[in-house]
Amino acid sequence: MSISLDSLPPTLYGHKHCEEAFRTAYDSGHMHHAWLLHGEEGIGKTCLAYKIAAFVLGANRDAAPYLADIDKNNPVIKRMHGGSHPHFLLITGDKTRRNKASSPITIDAIRAIHEFLSVKPSAHAMNVVLLDNFRDVVLQASHALLKILEEPPSRSLFLITTEHASLVPATIRSRCRLARLSPLSQEAFSSYLTAHHKNITQDHEDLYHLSAGAPGRLHHWLSPKALSLYQELKPLMTSITQSSFDHMSLTRYLHHMEKLMLSDAQEDSMSLWRLFWDYVFYWLHDTMTHSHPFEKKALFTLWDELLTLRQQGTALHLAPSQIIVTAFSYIHTAWTTDKGQT
Repeated sequence: MSISLDSLPPTLYGHKHCEEAFRTAYDSGHMHHAWLLHGEEGIGKTCLAYKIAAFVLGANRDAAPYLADIDKNNPVIKRMHGGSHPHFLLITGDKTRRNKASSPITIDAIRAIHEFLSVKPSAHAMNVVLLDNFRDVVLQASHALLKILEEPPSRSLFLITTEHASLVPATIRSRCRLARLSPLSQEAFSSYLTAHHKNITQDHEDLYHLSAGAPGRLHHWLSPKALSLYQELKPLMTSITQSSFDHMSLTRYLHHMEKLMLSDAQEDSMSLWRLFWDYVFYWLHDTMTHSHPFEKKALFTLWDELLTLRQQGTALHLAPSQIIVTAFSYIHTAWTTDKGQT
């Protein structure tokens, strides 16, 4: 299994604090044997893990206090990508072209880790295991991985990525150093757009909000349909903080979204559906960041309610319009009640 180098930008935008934290730990000679890189989809976890692995394996050591960019012509990185590097093992679920869903990471994959680590690295080298997306690890494999992490072989490094640290059992989390990758700043995101999407016509600020600060999500939102829905959703989120929000605008948004979802292919429909949730949670995160401390408790409760609604609504196959109306009701009630109390 391999990660396509074409899918990894050579430069990791943002997350310098994570790079510096790892470099400092490595240079100190007391580096933790397992790192859990967690953050939203498309934020750059795999790219960072690949950079760390390449650095440890000697691809480039001249970028202190950070890590060097991914040079696709570097012989070390070429061997990593080709699956022929003796000190690098990648574990990831294979994705199918049809639904882009990952197959599970089974006990056999964890046994491959055990076999890989049984061969001691050459002098001054390290064995590096990159387990990409812990969500795909089945329960039995998780137990087997824990046993390895409890007594790791000397000169071994584990890099584990996951969208949410809570998806990883506490027993495994406790044996890892956690590094959280936050959404990019608008400036860093704009730099990414300028470097990799020079011909786009959409406003950088709009694309930043659409992608929730995650470059890897950008491809979902470059379509005119997604952008048109966003332009309707943006004022709705503003009006919801008022005592009475614009119900007619909400009705028009629901009608527009349902029409597009019915006419689109399944994958495009899912992108439009995710657009709604991405922006809602981005808006809520921004609101929490700028709120007073006494307001945060209610907003954290709202966050949990919305997460539950999204998960249960999908599991129960509820109509998108029903879920969206309920979400707006939760937000409006929490906001107006909270403001009424203050």
